[in-house]
Amino acid sequence: MGGVPIGLIGAGVMGCIHARCLSRHVANGELLAVADLDSEKAERCAEEFGANICYSEHLALVADNSIDAVLVCTPGNTHGDVIEAAARAGKHVFCEKPIDWDLAAADRAISSMDSAGVKLQIGFQRRFDRAFVEVRQAIEQGKIGRPHLVHLVSRDPVGPYAGPKAPGDLYFDSTIHDLDMVRFMTGDEAESVMSYGSAMAAREQGVGGDPDTAMTLLRLKGRAIASIDNSRLSPVYDQRAEVFGPAGTICVANQPTDDGSADDVLPFFAQRYFDAYVAELSAFVQCVRNDSEPLVTGKDGRAALVLAMTAVRSYVEGRPVAVSEFD
Repeated sequence: MGGVPIGLIGAGVMGCIHARCLSRHVANGELLAVADLDSEKAERCAEEFGANICYSEHLALVADNSIDAVLVCTPGNTHGDVIEAAARAGKHVFCEKPIDWDLAAADRAISSMDSAGVKLQIGFQRRFDRAFVEVRQAIEQGKIGRPHLVHLVSRDPVGPYAGPKAPGDLYFDSTIHDLDMVRFMTGDEAESVMSYGSAMAAREQGVGGDPDTAMTLLRLKGRAIASIDNSRLSPVYDQRAEVFGPAGTICVANQPTDDGSADDVLPFFAQRYFDAYVAELSAFVQCVRNDSEPLVTGKDGRAALVLAMTAVRSYVEGRPVAVSEFD
C-alpha cells in the first residue's frame, strides 16, 4: 500500500506545523495540496513543504479525487463546517482542536463522518507526549492508587500571540488541552466545573478584555478534584502536571524551550511538543491505512468541548456548572 495522499486546509501557524511534520517526519503520508483563503500563505506553505497544488478555498480541495484525507487547521469556530464538507467528499479528517466552538456544529460534524464511514481524529497532541502517557499508564497500573487530586499548569509566554482575543478564546484554545488531559490521565469524567477568570492584561496594560488568566476546578465522577491553572502572561512556557493518590504522586515536569518564546521556525509550544505532533499524525496515517479506530476520536473532541463550554458558562455566570447542563 502506498502513502496516504493528504490535503492541508489552513496554512496558518498550526497548518505549517502539521505540514512540516507530515512532509519531513511522518512515514506513509504525502502532502499533496494546500488550501487557504490567503493564496500567498497557501503558496508559501506548499513551496516549503513540497505540496504540488494550491487552492483558494477548502471546497475545491476536498473535491480533489487525488486526495484521500485532509488536515483541518482553520480557525476553531469553522471546524465543524469544514469537517462536514470533507465527509460529503468521502475524505478522512484530522482536525486540530477544538472540534468546533459550537456543540451543535460538533454533533453535525461527527454524524456526517459516521454516515460517510470515514475516520475523524482530533488533534490533542499531549495524548502522544511521552511524559503524559507515562502518567496515564502509572494510574492504569494502580501505582498511586485511585487519584484524589489532579493539578495541571499551562502558562503561555505573552510575547508571540499577545493582543485581543475572541470571547472565550482562553478556554477553547488553551484550557481545552488541560480538560482533555484530565480525562486522558485519569480515565474519569467530570460532573461539575467552576472557573474563575481575570483579564490581567486589561487591568495592567489596557489590552483586551477576555480572560488571560484562569483557575478551573472540576469535580470528577470518581470524586477526585482537578484544578487547572492557565495564564497567557508567563515569562516562559510552563507545562506541568501532578496527580496525587493514596499510594503516591506522579508528575510531569516542565520542559522549557531555550528562551520560553518562539524562534524563526517553530513557536514555543511546537518546540516542546514536536515529537508529539509527529506521533499524532503518524497515528492518523496508520488508522487510515489500517482501517482502525483513531486514537483520539470525535467523541473525545466533543467531550473536551463540552467541558470548555461548561467552564466558560461558569466564568460568565460566577457559579459552579453541572456538565449535564450541556450534555
